Amino acid sequence: MTDSQAAAYDEAPYESGPFSFTHPDALATIARLYGMSPPTIDRCRVLELGCASGGNLIPMALTLPGGRFVGIDLSPRQIADGQATIGALGLSNIELRAMDLMELGPEFGQFDYIVCHGVYSWTPRPVQDKILSICSERLTPQGIAYISYNTYPGWHSRGMVREMVRYHVDHAAPPLERVRQARQFLDFLVRNSRDPKAIYSYVLKEEAQLWAKASDSYILHEQLAEFNEPLYFHQFVGRLADHRLQYVSEAKLADSATTAPEEVRQKLAEWSDDLVSREQYLDFLRERTFRRSLLCRDDVQLNREPAPEMVRQFLLAARAIPVAERPDAASNAAAQFRTNDGITFSTNNPWLKAALVALFEAWPRMFTFEQTCELARSKLAGSPAAELDPLGDPALLQQPLLQCGMNGLAELHVHRPPDVVELSERPLGSPLARLLAERGRRVTNLRHRELDLAELDRQVLRLLDGTRDRAALLKAVTELAKSGAVEVKPPDEPNEGASNAAQEFEHALGESLRRLAGGGLLVG
Repeated sequence: MTDSQAAAYDEAPYESGPFSFTHPDALATIARLYGMSPPTIDRCRVLELGCASGGNLIPMALTLPGGRFVGIDLSPRQIADGQATIGALGLSNIELRAMDLMELGPEFGQFDYIVCHGVYSWTPRPVQDKILSICSERLTPQGIAYISYNTYPGWHSRGMVREMVRYHVDHAAPPLERVRQARQFLDFLVRNSRDPKAIYSYVLKEEAQLWAKASDSYILHEQLAEFNEPLYFHQFVGRLADHRLQYVSEAKLADSATTAPEEVRQKLAEWSDDLVSREQYLDFLRERTFRRSLLCRDDVQLNREPAPEMVRQFLLAARAIPVAERPDAASNAAAQFRTNDGITFSTNNPWLKAALVALFEAWPRMFTFEQTCELARSKLAGSPAAELDPLGDPALLQQPLLQCGMNGLAELHVHRPPDVVELSERPLGSPLARLLAERGRRVTNLRHRELDLAELDRQVLRLLDGTRDRAALLKAVTELAKSGAVEVKPPDEPNEGASNAAQEFEHALGESLRRLAGGGLLVG
């Protein structure tokens, strides 16, 4: 690491948080889906290259105490921050090291999962080759590696903006000053471009909108970094053969060509019967800027067409929300569903409608396929469809639910997280979430996702150390509200006979506890 890079990480450490697609559960699910036999999650071995301060790796170590976790990063400052968090949590199954990944050798042993997020494109070619060598040499026979990288064609326009901004900024200036100069320069270009209707102006405006939402650390380490080498997907895959690796899929299944709309898949099949070519054409179609690719050893036999019965190997959870308040699952009328990230679809399959509604009503709980069938059957009680057998007829529920899982309309899992949905007498929050709540509003839950808490929920979470019952929690929230530390809103339907203030505080506490439980932040 150069002195300027070290200063950049010291002044603006890279924001380190969980990436849900890198969790061993997510990686093992896709591995099993494509015919692999991944090691058990409970005792997995995970290596992260470029772990920053451990925001992605530490939550895994907390929820998988039987696993072994190793993270390396060039920044001593970030590793020290991560080690402080590990010490505060008392974890003994994780190690973070400040070192150059070029020095990583056989003494590290082998790993079931290797994660390299936000590193590959931002390093010179020898380091990129070393990353692939590590994946080849350090993966167990049925292991999975995750590598993210910037891609063309999307980065042609983004790279143009990056190059202009890097030309403008004073590289001798302090890191955050460079970020300030970069933001101001891009804003100047947007305001003064010659033709507001031209493609060039559109590219500038689109990039400026992305920058406006981005943190200073992201701009510094992504846009202003010395190295940023996007490449076409086929070029990335072409490098794998030299390291005896093969491409499995994208970490987000819905990003893969196999889950594209039927019309798109037919056209891609006309152009090529090769998976890599189809994926490359899909990047052309979607103007892809970023990939999260999964790799395995090239001697692993993959099954590219999962059979319907594969769904019976997974736990199922809701992801799609019914658009109608009370969809009629038993009828043959179409019902529409949507996800929080904008995916919509409709179906008139009574069994699929019933299953998705039942999973939604039971969220965030997970169920086996057989349990999901029983939930769906209860929704269809009294209808002709209820007499059919979804265990025997794959078209009723096995194939549709598998397709929903691959398209991002339902969740597939091989591991049940340890979070608690029901409230106990003395609620206990996740120790990591409580630690992070002491530092700010962004916390990591037990489902390996980051949440931005309202101030009331943050303050309540800090109190959930398992020593306070509901009365003690209410007293604490009352004091916080009266001091002005939190704002408490009155309930929509106040109870007659209760004092307004007491009623408001009790209602606010109850709602906060339910949000924390539903958000995967409680362990007891």
